[in-house]
Amino acid sequence: MLKKVISFTLLAIGFVLTGCSNNNANDQTDSFVSTDTTGNQDAVEHHDANHPATDNRISDAKPEDNSPSTDTVCQAKTCQDLGWACGEGDNGCGDVLQCGQCPKGTYCGADHKCGTKPRFCGNNTCNEDENCGNCPEDCACGGGQVCFNDHCCPPESCRVLEWECGKGDNGCGGTVDCGNCDAEHTCIKHKCKMKPKCGDGKCNGNENCGTCKADCACRNVEICENGKCKDLDSDHEWVDHNTGLMWEATPMSKHIKWDEADAYCKALELDGYTGWRIPTIDELRTLIRGCQHTVVGGDCKVSVSCASDTCGDTDACREACLEGEGPGDNDCYWPVVWIKGTCNNGGFWSSTLDTSQAATVWEVRFNTGAIRSESKNWKDYVRCVRNGE
Repeated sequence: MLKKVISFTLLAIGFVLTGCSNNNANDQTDSFVSTDTTGNQDAVEHHDANHPATDNRISDAKPEDNSPSTDTVCQAKTCQDLGWACGEGDNGCGDVLQCGQCPKGTYCGADHKCGTKPRFCGNNTCNEDENCGNCPEDCACGGGQVCFNDHCCPPESCRVLEWECGKGDNGCGGTVDCGNCDAEHTCIKHKCKMKPKCGDGKCNGNENCGTCKADCACRNVEICENGKCKDLDSDHEWVDHNTGLMWEATPMSKHIKWDEADAYCKALELDGYTGWRIPTIDELRTLIRGCQHTVVGGDCKVSVSCASDTCGDTDACREACLEGEGPGDNDCYWPVVWIKGTCNNGGFWSSTLDTSQAATVWEVRFNTGAIRSESKNWKDYVRCVRNGE
């Protein structure tokens, strides 16, 4: 009996040792069979705190993979997506997005919008894209300078320009005023000069053919327009600079009645010049040359202010000078040059009425230099005139 008990005890110990060995080696067995002293074998469940119980059944299911997919594509933003009108920046995918430049005169701001001010205007620093024109708050000019064409410009003074008088450009888009000269001087090219006097024989800087004919008279082949002598470039007109009158150089060669002469002159146009008319007797007498009785200031007293026979019925007016002895063209008593035409067999109409007789006017006969009156129905020559200066 004792031998049986010992045998069963040794057998139980062997099972225990075998179970522990298998559990430590494979970490897969979680139960063993124990035999009590009565010889009954019971299944005893054993749990290791470090080795939780597991289901030893084999499963074919794969573990779930929660890592991000490597196949995702980055959607780059456009200028429209971002609401940008200019400039550059990140497109959301690590690349640079270019949204262009602003129109001339505008600038790209920090919000990528075009505006009238540079991006950093107002930060008290004059940045590279700023100047006195587009950001005066940061780039104000100093030291007496003014902003001109987006640059600080030092305006020139009278002292720098060496001007004594007058006004002019200060070099920065403005005007420099250097004042006036005193009463005895006049400003000529920004210098105060003694005032010249018309008639001193010199055409001074403030004189011209319009303001001082005596010193600045144009040549007979020129006309004074707006204070400047202009070439006539024609043999159709002649300007008498003593009177300022422009004459028809070569008149028509036939005789016509006074009314016809009046209509002819009014319709005349020579080299673009219009406004022609029949000359007065005073104007017509200024053409007389070489006959002392009828030249201006001669013995004959006929004039616009004295147009009756009382002034004209004298030998000095009617007989005047010898026929065909004049200094001009065709031996006529008119200027030597420029005045052309014939003076034989008739006179030249004036517009001055003979106040002693109805429908009669005064005329000049340049073949003798005589001054007479004739009926308007008579046929004579006409040389038209206009105010030339």
